[in-house]
Amino acid sequence: MRKQYLRWLLPIIALLVIATVIVLSPLVNSHAAGTTSPSVTPTSTPHVTPDVQWHF
Repeated sequence: MRKQYLRWLLPIIALLVIATVIVLSPLVNSHAAGTTSPSVTPTSTPHVTPDVQWHF
């Protein structure tokens, strides 16, 4: 009789744990440390002309 209860309870408990993780993960992620990224100033890259002598 206990095995039948375990066969029903274990999948339900697993689904509840998965649902809890899915629901709580955005809350934990929004309060994580270091979520603000520093602003990166765009730098100009030097203009490079391709060498046309490399092809066969």
